[in-house]
Amino acid sequence: MNLEFFDFVPPHLPVFVRRVRITSDTEFSGKLFCYVDLNVCERTEKNAAYYSKPMFVQYWHKHYIGVLPSLPPDEWQVGKLLHRMWWVDARQEIEEGRLGRLLENLGNVNAGLGWRLELSPNDVFELYLYVGYAEKRGIVESTLQGIEFKPLLKRTLDYWRGIMSCLSPPSSVSHLPVSDLSLSYKKLYNRSIITLHLLLDSGGGFIACPEFDHYYEVSGGYGYCWNRDGVEMARALWKAGFEHPLISFLSWCKRTQLLNGSWFQRYWLDGEPAPSWGNFEHSTQFDETASTVHLMAKYALSLPEERKKSFMRSYGGCIEKACDYLMEKTSDTLHDPCIDLWESSYGVFTYTTASIIAALRDAGTFMGREDWVEKSERLREGMEELWLGDYYAKGVVDEELCEEVDASILGTITPFEIIERDRALKVVDSVERNLGVETARGRAIKRYESDVYVGGNPWVVTTLWLAKAMLKLGLRDRAMEYMEWASKTTTSSGLLAEQVNLNGEPVWAIPLGWSCSEFIECFIEATQHVRV
Repeated sequence: MNLEFFDFVPPHLPVFVRRVRITSDTEFSGKLFCYVDLNVCERTEKNAAYYSKPMFVQYWHKHYIGVLPSLPPDEWQVGKLLHRMWWVDARQEIEEGRLGRLLENLGNVNAGLGWRLELSPNDVFELYLYVGYAEKRGIVESTLQGIEFKPLLKRTLDYWRGIMSCLSPPSSVSHLPVSDLSLSYKKLYNRSIITLHLLLDSGGGFIACPEFDHYYEVSGGYGYCWNRDGVEMARALWKAGFEHPLISFLSWCKRTQLLNGSWFQRYWLDGEPAPSWGNFEHSTQFDETASTVHLMAKYALSLPEERKKSFMRSYGGCIEKACDYLMEKTSDTLHDPCIDLWESSYGVFTYTTASIIAALRDAGTFMGREDWVEKSERLREGMEELWLGDYYAKGVVDEELCEEVDASILGTITPFEIIERDRALKVVDSVERNLGVETARGRAIKRYESDVYVGGNPWVVTTLWLAKAMLKLGLRDRAMEYMEWASKTTTSSGLLAEQVNLNGEPVWAIPLGWSCSEFIECFIEATQHVRV
């Protein structure tokens, strides 16, 4: 027997579509069950649900989720998870092979829908499930009624083909441009662009990754917008020829800027501050503010003169507040202590300093502020105290120089571009030598030497970050080995994870927007002429 699932979400319609296709090489007589266990509004209690043939609906307050099958089920049960009466729990009833036909329930509800199957050899059974959302009971029902699979699939395919056909990349880059890049790279490039579009909210914010650690058991959650991650995603799409997501994100940043000129640790997509462990002056992350300003300035400097004036009118005040904040948080050598980009150490960091240098340099150039440019130069000179001969120290952590190699020092090369070639080559060699990890799919790069997060696996971000730095330095052959590793460690649907374990399997946050961004930029860099 073969069971096949085909899933998609149509554009501009809050509906998830699943096609279930079953074939059998032999005679089969049995049942197909669909189990539904929703926590509407992330609540495991106080939900309510009902079954009104053929639709199941679960709701709490103004949030309704409906499940409509294309074939009315032969059996159903609106149950209660882990209820003391086993004949009420739909999950236990499915395990028993028979549903009890309750029509409604309250609390930690679940549900089962069942169909009798009688298959002859080579028969094909198809079932379509439509899962929709609305803020009113009648609307979720009307949204799902009358849906047809094939027209909806065509509309979805046409939408994404339209997105991919609207590329207007820089003159030096064309869509799927270089013949010596394998088809797997080109597919991953396209998949990464689509993924970033899916992570982008209509209001302009990007979520770092769809949430998977809902109870924050091992992490602080991923389903929010960090300015740092958003900058990476917006910049990658911009480089790929998509200007609108960049403009939308910058507009979102303008709306979410705090009164002191900085940005909060992370946000809900509507711009409200999200649950955080960065609520105090000492626990903020200066690189989030600096990265945001750097992107604004880079984009502004790329514009023709007339558009620069318009951008200045719209964003000049935002940039000025942010740069004044960064000026206040730096001495003539390094920045004040804060939390690092990995959100794991407190101190003064190479990456954070590099981000501030680039922000003040480029914003000062755009705004004509010599004091910002001069400050960036003094900070660059101050960074000399972090140079250890072959690489930059991670920083000063707990008032002591931390000499372990941290992949974030690659930020001095890209995206912040603050060091010369000879020193950049030493940084690349040090990162590769000290942070390289052998996996079943090849060599990859971990974040820093003492990293133990989720087992201390190598990260896709850091591996591709190194590849991008190598490409910028003309080390194309070495870089392509890391790009090849990344292309071999996706999920079956072509999604890039945050991490990859030693078996070469993608793990933890999937898909991670930052990983997709790094691959997009590596791909574009690899298609350009080799730098010498």
